[in-house]
Amino acid sequence: MLKSDQTLQADGQTRGHQVSGAVLSQAKQIEQARRAAAAISQLAGLEALRGDQAEARAMVEAYAKRRAFMTEGLSAMRGLRMRAPDGAFYAYPRAEELLGERGGATRFKGSADLALYLLNEAGVAIVPGSAFGDDGALRISFAAADGLLFEALARMDGALAKLG
Repeated sequence: MLKSDQTLQADGQTRGHQVSGAVLSQAKQIEQARRAAAAISQLAGLEALRGDQAEARAMVEAYAKRRAFMTEGLSAMRGLRMRAPDGAFYAYPRAEELLGERGGATRFKGSADLALYLLNEAGVAIVPGSAFGDDGALRISFAAADGLLFEALARMDGALAKLG
């Protein structure tokens, strides 16, 4: 049995260390056939872990700021409740208070109706929580430039303010 200090997990490399998606994509195909990452992917992952971690730390800090910004912004919006996510770069605001309301001619029966309203009214693409088995939530990525996130929150806030 391998000890944890003798094991390299390759599937987390693309986001944390910017290892080429193409390289790891090839590894995934090969992995399906033999259940191990390709040697080149293992070497790329090892090099990323041995290399300078300053860029990875800067990315972690940038995402922490975005997470705080999104949590604060979404929490302030009408009908949304938000708790900071633990680690992903997705926000999952609770939207139950908005279900049953009307956006134009449409009554929001579920998160898909609300997501469609925000797409049409605000031009912001959001994944309905129903896609993940939680119809009372929305899934919003904050893996975007800060300016785009600011603009998206402003547009969403304006669209939600029009309700009721």
